[in-house]
Amino acid sequence: MTHSESYDDRSAAINTALMRCANILRGAMPHVDYKDILLPLLIFKRISDTYHDEIAKNELTDLEIPHRYTIPTDCSWHEILSTRYNISEKLESTLIAIETANPQLEGILVDRRSRLLIEDKYLQEVLSTLSQLSLGIFHISHEEMGHIFTAALEVLARNDGKRGSDYLTPSTVSLLLAKLVTQGREEIISVYDPACGSAGLLLAVSEQRFIIKELAGQDINASTLRLARMNMLMHGKNLSLVNLQLGNVLEDPKHLGQRFEVVLSAPPFGTSWEPSRSYSKQMLLHDYGPEPTRSKADFAFVQHMLRQLADDGTMAVVLPLGVLSRGNSEQKIRKYLIQELNCLDTVIGLPPNLFYGTAIPACILIFKKQRQHTDNILFIDASNQYGKERWYNYFRNQDLENILTTATERKSIELYSEVVPLDSIRKNNFDLDIQRYVDEYRKETIHSFVDFHNLVERHLGENVVFRGVKDSRYEITPSIGRLPIDSTRIEHAEEIIFKQFKEQALPHLNFTPRNDWEWLALAQHHGLPTRLLDWTVNPLIALYFAVEEDCNCDSAVYIYVDDQPPVNLELSEYANPLLFPSDQPVLRYTPAHLTPRIIAQSGLFTIHQNVTQGFTSEQIYKIVIPKKIRKKLKQQLYRYGIHRGTIYPGLDGTSAHIKWLSCQTNEE
Repeated sequence: MTHSESYDDRSAAINTALMRCANILRGAMPHVDYKDILLPLLIFKRISDTYHDEIAKNELTDLEIPHRYTIPTDCSWHEILSTRYNISEKLESTLIAIETANPQLEGILVDRRSRLLIEDKYLQEVLSTLSQLSLGIFHISHEEMGHIFTAALEVLARNDGKRGSDYLTPSTVSLLLAKLVTQGREEIISVYDPACGSAGLLLAVSEQRFIIKELAGQDINASTLRLARMNMLMHGKNLSLVNLQLGNVLEDPKHLGQRFEVVLSAPPFGTSWEPSRSYSKQMLLHDYGPEPTRSKADFAFVQHMLRQLADDGTMAVVLPLGVLSRGNSEQKIRKYLIQELNCLDTVIGLPPNLFYGTAIPACILIFKKQRQHTDNILFIDASNQYGKERWYNYFRNQDLENILTTATERKSIELYSEVVPLDSIRKNNFDLDIQRYVDEYRKETIHSFVDFHNLVERHLGENVVFRGVKDSRYEITPSIGRLPIDSTRIEHAEEIIFKQFKEQALPHLNFTPRNDWEWLALAQHHGLPTRLLDWTVNPLIALYFAVEEDCNCDSAVYIYVDDQPPVNLELSEYANPLLFPSDQPVLRYTPAHLTPRIIAQSGLFTIHQNVTQGFTSEQIYKIVIPKKIRKKLKQQLYRYGIHRGTIYPGLDGTSAHIKWLSCQTNEE
C-alpha cells in the first residue's frame, strides 16, 4: 500500500486484509469474538507505523515533533513479526508495555479480564497479512484513518449478520443524526450518547467542525465500550476530552450532574428493563411523562435523554417505528411529551434494512425544549428514498439533503412531508403513525365502472398487478406484520410459526413442497400469517375483492407497476424466503404448484423484507372506491362473469354465489 494510492484504494486494501484475517481467526477461535484480537492488532500496527513515521520526520526536518504515543524498546510491530515461538505471550507482553508507557491507552489494546491464546500458525498468518498495510501518518492522515476504521467496522458488522452488530450505527444514519442536531447551531460545547455503542454518533457530531468541550457516553457492554475507545483513537481524537462510562444508563447513569447541548442516540430496540431498579423514582424521571412498560425501554431512554438535555439543546433519537402508535403507557407518554411539554419537533420515517442485524423499520424523533414552531410537528416520510446494496440499504447524498432541507425549511411536500397542527394530532389521540399524516400513494377516486376502466388503461403492461381491499384505510402490509406482536419480536415469531407449520402440515398433504418458497406459498394459501401478499394480474378480480363484502367504508384497488425481475430460485442467496438480499426489498413470486383457486384468481404473490411497515413505492397507485357505488360495481362485475362462483371454484363458492343471486332477485 503506497502513498500514491487513493483513499478508496487504501480503504479497500484494509478491508480485504481484515476480512482475510477474520476468516483466519474464526477458524482459530470459533467461540471467541475475533474482533477482540483483530482490531487491537490493527491499532497496534497504526501506532507502531505512526511512531516510526514521526521519528523519520524528526530526522528529515531536524524539528522535535512530539510523539502522540510512545513505543518502548523491543515493542515495535517488527519485533512481533520476527517472533517465531510463543507469539501470543510475546504479543500480550508487548501490548501491556505500550499501554503502560501510554496510560491513555489502558484497556484499549489488552483486555485484562481474559487472555486470548492463539496457535502460532494462525497468529503468524494474521500478522503477515496486516504487515502488507502501511498505516503510518506518511500514508494515511488521522481523518482518513478514522473514516477507514469506520468503514472496516461496517464491513465486519455486515459479516456478523444477525449474530450481533447492534454496537454499530451505519455511517449514513450517524451522519444524518449529526447534521440534524447541529442545524442552526453556531457552537457545540458538549455531546452525550447514553447508549453509545462504538461511538459512531459522537464522532459524527465531532466531525461537524464545531468546538467540542466533551464527548460523553455510556454503554452497558464492556467490550463495546472498548471498541468505542478504539474508534476514538483511530479518529485521532484527544482522549482527555472523551468521557465514556460503563454501566446500565437506566439504572446507574454516570453523567447525571451534567446537561448537554446535543444529545443523540440509537438505543437497542424494544429491550426490556426493570423500573424498580431504575433511578427514575429518585431522579424525577416522571417529570418527562408516565413510567414506560417494563417490556419496552424505548421511551425510558427518551425520558433519560430529555433529562440530560440543556434547555437550549437539540436531541435526536432512533427508535423502532412501533413507538409512534403503540397504546397504553406509550400513548400516555406521547400525550405528555406533546401536550404538557410540547418538546417533540420532528418525526422522520426511515427506510427498511438500514441497520445491521435487523430489518425492523425505524424512525427518528427530534426534541427541543425551546421550540420555535410550538403549534405543529413536522412529519417526513423518508422510507422510500435510499440506495440499495446486496444485503443492506443506505442513505445516498441526495437522500440526506432532501431530509435536511425539508427539516430546515419545514415545508409540506406531496407524498414526502407534512406540517401537522397539534390539534390534528390531538384528534388522533396522539397517534404519530406517519401514514396518518403523509399520503403514501398517488390516488384518484372513481365514481363509476367506466372511471375504473379508464384508470386501469393508463397502466397497461406486462408486469402490472392489482390488489383489492375492502377498506381504503388498510395499508399494504403482509399478514405476519399485522399480528399483535411488537415489531422488535416479529421476525423471531415468524420463524417459529413457519417451522411449526412445516412440522405439522405433512400428514395433511398430497404432495411435499420442494423448497421453503413452496412451503411459504402453501402456508399463505391456508391462512398462516406470512410475509407474502396476494395480488392478481386481472384488475376485475381485484375490484371484486374490493367490493365483495358489505362494508360501511370506502374501498380501494392498488395498482403496482413492478419493473423488477421475479425471484430467481436458482440463485443460492434466495434459498431462504425469510432472508434475501435487500436490493430487491419486494419480489414477485409465482409458485410452481398452482392451486385451482390461484389459477381462477389469476393470482401471484409479492414477498416483502419489511413486514411491519406498509409497502409504499412510487410505482404504486391507489384507486379509491366510494362506499355508495360498491354494490352497483359488484352487480356489474357479475355481468362480466366475475363473481364468487368463479373466483372460489368448488361447492363453497358456488353455494355462496347462488345465495347472493337469490338475494338480488328478492330485492328486485
